Amino acid sequence: MSSSSSDQQVITFYDIASKPGVGPWSPNTWKTRLCLNYKRLPYRTEYISYPDIKPRMQALGAVPGYNDPAHGGDVYTLPAITVRESEDKTETIVDSLKIAYYLDAQYPNTPRLIPPGTRALQLIFLRWFSQNIQTHVADLACMSCPQALDSRGAAYFLRTRTQWYNQPLEEWVPDDKRAEEWMKVRKGFGMLAMMYDQAKIDKGLDEDDEETVWIMGDDPTFADFAVAACLLWIKKLVTDRPGEGWEAVSQWAGGRWARFLDKCEPYMCED
Repeated sequence: MSSSSSDQQVITFYDIASKPGVGPWSPNTWKTRLCLNYKRLPYRTEYISYPDIKPRMQALGAVPGYNDPAHGGDVYTLPAITVRESEDKTETIVDSLKIAYYLDAQYPNTPRLIPPGTRALQLIFLRWFSQNIQTHVADLACMSCPQALDSRGAAYFLRTRTQWYNQPLEEWVPDDKRAEEWMKVRKGFGMLAMMYDQAKIDKGLDEDDEETVWIMGDDPTFADFAVAACLLWIKKLVTDRPGEGWEAVSQWAGGRWARFLDKCEPYMCED
């Protein structure tokens, strides 16, 4: 598609509604927001309360995020985008990674999120990151989700998650297990740091150099934005108890992850 026709497209980005003063917090939607900002694509945000996600996505003709009989069958998720490709065609894409693929294909004159030849490697990285870091952060963060949501969204989240997992949110990670869960998060970030150290070596830097680098080299990719989105989740949502939350994570490895998030700041515009 030519750049002139691309410029005429209208992108609507669908994010989860929060209560005043919180702003975007979901790591999944942050990945897409970072991608759109990095590509400098104009878009507008439509915030949707949790109970309205399913009917809104169905109205747009979106596919479910996943199907789980224990969760009532089809579950509709965010992020999603709609792109008006022409007067008679609007495309709806769901899932942050699929959105990244679409944006790279549809806007070839913008920076690539998945550079050629890296698709499989980035998928491996994302699965590793999910299993070793994000899963543990989720157990700690999801208990705080209702505090970030609008009133309808908070009530819906509490009701559905209690039904799905057959236990109150506060019992997901009991107080006597929190330190253990945080150790898993810290261990994961320690392993992640070693991966980024290899990127430093590629640039001719020493491993102990404090310069922040991207995982694939000179430019950020989707993998970097997945890391940034998780850090933003911790910063925005995980309660700061002594030795926990962003207060702790920002100081790990001599402030490495705080510097990483600072490097992503140009792409963190919220609207």
